[in-house]
Amino acid sequence: MNLKAQLAALLAEANALSKKSANDLTEADVARIPDLKSEIDAVQSKIKAQEEATAALKDAFSAADRVSKGMTDVSPQGGSRAERAAGFAAAFRSQVAEQLSTKALVPGQTVTIDYSAPLVAEPKPALSLLSLISYDTSDADPSGAYLRQTTRDNNATTVAGGEKKPTSSYELESVPWELSTVAHLTEPIRKQWLQDFAQLEPWLSVELAYGLTVALQELMINGGVTESGATARGLDTLVGTNTQAFSGNMFRSIRLALGSLETAGVIANGIALHPDDWTEVELAEDANDRPLTTPLLGDRRGRFLWDVPVVVSPEVDKGSAWVGDWKSIVFRRRGPVEMTMTDKGVYETQVEVVVPPEEPDGEPTTEMATTLLDLYERNLLRARGETRGVFQFLQPAALTKVDLAA
Repeated sequence: MNLKAQLAALLAEANALSKKSANDLTEADVARIPDLKSEIDAVQSKIKAQEEATAALKDAFSAADRVSKGMTDVSPQGGSRAERAAGFAAAFRSQVAEQLSTKALVPGQTVTIDYSAPLVAEPKPALSLLSLISYDTSDADPSGAYLRQTTRDNNATTVAGGEKKPTSSYELESVPWELSTVAHLTEPIRKQWLQDFAQLEPWLSVELAYGLTVALQELMINGGVTESGATARGLDTLVGTNTQAFSGNMFRSIRLALGSLETAGVIANGIALHPDDWTEVELAEDANDRPLTTPLLGDRRGRFLWDVPVVVSPEVDKGSAWVGDWKSIVFRRRGPVEMTMTDKGVYETQVEVVVPPEEPDGEPTTEMATTLLDLYERNLLRARGETRGVFQFLQPAALTKVDLAA
């Protein structure tokens, strides 16, 4: 039974009791009235939290819709940070399915987060690498294999009548994959706080989802572990990607990488930089101390180099950049992104305890000791954010790692 159905049933029960006269009320009725009122208040509070959570999370992305209709200023100097980020992301998401369903953190229910639309909250990064890649909307199996391109040698040309046609080489390899689980928990939260502060649940939803977004970017770039404990390779350890050595300065190095990709028939849809390196881009000066990137300041489109979108992400190694066609990376997810809350289980924590002196005239001391808190006994709750998925790198040669320093 959902919350609105529960509320309807409780209100119907209250209405039936209200129609009884004082003489008709039984002892059970009298005892039931205060409990009934408390249950109605609790359910109404949860419904309100659900509605506010939905509104709060959808507001984070409403700016993107306004941008697509020409209604929002996405200048780096105009609008709120959330609106600017939504505008930047909108330019990257034309081929990504947009779907966002949000619910409050009610026990037993889930929240589905669309990672093609990154959650943004001050002072976190404004853009997500996950907005550049492709998504397979079919539910992934726990493991399997996919085909990865290892060679693309195009030999198409003009052919005279009766002559032998040239052969192009498109070599593939079968790559096994296994899902990884990405998850984290909150520390215990007082149950009463959820009843007293309606914004707590939507705030937790945003924070948990943001944490999962960061962890997924880390998995994509630097790898991690699969559900069986095996190594899940990331872009940094992937075989078959290109490299571009430092050449003169960071601008020339990135441009050479873009040119090499174009020669190979790859059109880059993104440049990924560490925040410190993007700072150097914006502060770069020529020999006469004149800014090299003045046209970028106030650019209504956002962060671009040579008309290629720039994504700033701490997951990228400082002193390097990744450029290329990020659509060649596909993320497959199994099941929804879950946001759940429970009062079951125990929580291990450190507490300060007093240690009696060993000598009769000695002084007591204090030390830290591990103790277990029973969540149910103490009216505590813990929230969990979790998702299962895998990144599939279909064409490693479509991406190049650039060295930005000598």
